[in-house]
Amino acid sequence: MKTKSSFCIFLLILKPLFAFASACDVPKFDNFAPGSFRETRPDMTASELGMQPIANFRIPTGFLKWGTSPYGGVIFGEHAKGIKGGIMFETKESVSVHKKDVSPAEFILSIFKGLDEIGCKYLAGQKLEDQEYRLHALYPNGAELFAYGKLSEHHFYLIRRDKPEYVLHGLLKGINQSEFESILSTIQFQ
Repeated sequence: MKTKSSFCIFLLILKPLFAFASACDVPKFDNFAPGSFRETRPDMTASELGMQPIANFRIPTGFLKWGTSPYGGVIFGEHAKGIKGGIMFETKESVSVHKKDVSPAEFILSIFKGLDEIGCKYLAGQKLEDQEYRLHALYPNGAELFAYGKLSEHHFYLIRRDKPEYVLHGLLKGINQSEFESILSTIQFQ
């Protein structure tokens, strides 16, 4: 009887640890330190893009086409150097088609941390193990950055725990990893 009660106490102590365990294996993300990138093209100039209320950062100038998406995103293309991309918000409306009654921050964290069955399903769809790099940054204000890519295609997700109703998601094509990291290094929180 004493053994059974000791085992129950042991499980009660470990239960909080199991709550933070992931439901599936997540590929390793390397730590990203802003400013640690290698080099950028000297011919690229940048302008500031404010994605309120989350963050400001600098993207290359020279795009001939700009557009907007229904949830407040910006799409850009027709650059002389072949750069194109978009930066948009994941909102409650955009994630509700995947999972109901959850904030975008909770949903994206469930993917990149493999926290539940739905997150694991979407994580598998990202094919992170096939990417050339995976980066993660945790900022002093509690914000988290997840970024990954290969060749000239790069993705990022910027999550602020104090603003869980918005997650910034970006895709940039036509630049290398160093140039992408230089853009990520310009993030300034609002």
